[in-house]
Amino acid sequence: ANCPGSYVPGVAHNPAATMAARDLRLGDVATRAAAPWADLPEALRSRMAFFHHASRAAAHPEQAKVLTMHSAVRALGVSAPEQLPAAVAQMTAGSIGTLQLEPVPVAKSVLSIAGQPLQTVGPEALRTLFDGTDGDLADLRDLRDNTLDTIYAGLRESGTRSQKAFLERYAASRGQARALGENLGALLEGIPSDDPVADQVRAAVALARLRVAPVISISLGFGGDNHNDAELTEEADQTVLGVGHIGLLWSELQAAGLQDAVTFALLNVFGRTLALNSQGGRNHNRHHGVMVAFGKGIRGGVIGGPGEDLRARGVDPVSGAPVADGGIPADATLEAAGRSLLSALGIPDEVAEERLRGGQVVQTFLA
Repeated sequence: ANCPGSYVPGVAHNPAATMAARDLRLGDVATRAAAPWADLPEALRSRMAFFHHASRAAAHPEQAKVLTMHSAVRALGVSAPEQLPAAVAQMTAGSIGTLQLEPVPVAKSVLSIAGQPLQTVGPEALRTLFDGTDGDLADLRDLRDNTLDTIYAGLRESGTRSQKAFLERYAASRGQARALGENLGALLEGIPSDDPVADQVRAAVALARLRVAPVISISLGFGGDNHNDAELTEEADQTVLGVGHIGLLWSELQAAGLQDAVTFALLNVFGRTLALNSQGGRNHNRHHGVMVAFGKGIRGGVIGGPGEDLRARGVDPVSGAPVADGGIPADATLEAAGRSLLSALGIPDEVAEERLRGGQVVQTFLA
């Protein structure tokens, strides 16, 4: 309700002073939004897009289904649905050169790959795991490495091809693991802090710097389940914090020199009603939500938007404007958001079309 594209008649915007409406620009697009969005750096807003869509889901347990784009995202090599983050990881890991193919959740999530749930590795757990090495353990590590080197020297002369190949991989992973541990411990200094979400952001950037995984997930709040949030106080507080954490992510990426290497996208299971309920809060909304995204391959702007009935309208695939008829139907805007994101990531059309069936690219989403 408070982001660019939602400032149309009939929408109940947050009344808090911190959420006052402001004019702003997203690249070349003049728009209007709550103040926190306008306060983000211009360099970030130049590559930030707001894609209005309909998730077609209204219950919390449907999040995993939304992540498959209602089964439009297909698993690798088999006829089964896959979650979009997992598919993105599979399609980009090779070109990025990450240590693993799977996404890493640093916040509680429902992410899976090939139907297998992914274990959350929180910032504090990462810090604890790599927070220095005991001297005795270092001695044992050296003894272990020397033993492996002796074994390898012998197998180099008399071992089978498969034995040599295994040891080559093992030696490489040993070195990678050691470098990872030494570097990650240093990058996670200051965790835990008094801001758990900021810890997620910093842990995610650290993992990206070390190319641990092609996809890293965090969790940002934007109002929560605010059915009874009569003054929309929780919504205001969480939106200010949520947008602030996006700004923190941008500054951390810049400090690491990764602003052109990392793409961010935020997608939820459903949106919230743009009009208030009888308690003065907002209910679940299957008919309108917003994907917020930024990256080098994304053009700043607004795609689609709500109509007079406050539901997401269809989208013109060329201009990105909301349309009542023609173009991408409202019930296909979720898949279009996913497909446009794949194009922004540089994934070839033939690959993207095979992995995400039926999604149509919106040209103005792309830089």
